[in-house]
Amino acid sequence: LDLWDGPDDVFGWIARQGQVEGLDLIDFNYPQHMEAPVTETSQAQFLEALDSAGLGCGAICLRFPKDMQAGAYTSPDREIRERAVQLTKEACDWARALGADEVVVWSAFCGYDYSLQVDYDSLY
Repeated sequence: LDLWDGPDDVFGWIARQGQVEGLDLIDFNYPQHMEAPVTETSQAQFLEALDSAGLGCGAICLRFPKDMQAGAYTSPDREIRERAVQLTKEACDWARALGADEVVVWSAFCGYDYSLQVDYDSLY
């Protein structure tokens, strides 16, 4: 049962989180919660929503889309690597626009921690 009857979008979520006692900052997932490029209009919409809710932006959390499952920064595909860098820059633009102190880069699809991807006995 959901007791929230406000909008079910990012601005509604901001308003809802503003009702949580003691919550001062919220994080946004990029690119899931906002679009690039940052415009004066989009920046103003987010800042107004945050201000109305009595909240600030703590961080922009970069979450690479599923099409980067074979790696974002480490993809064998040059276009995907370049897009990963571009998404990172865009996340930084949003952090700057919303006054966030952090950009969290979750490189979920990069590395060699997939099952049987490496010979762990020889590595360790």
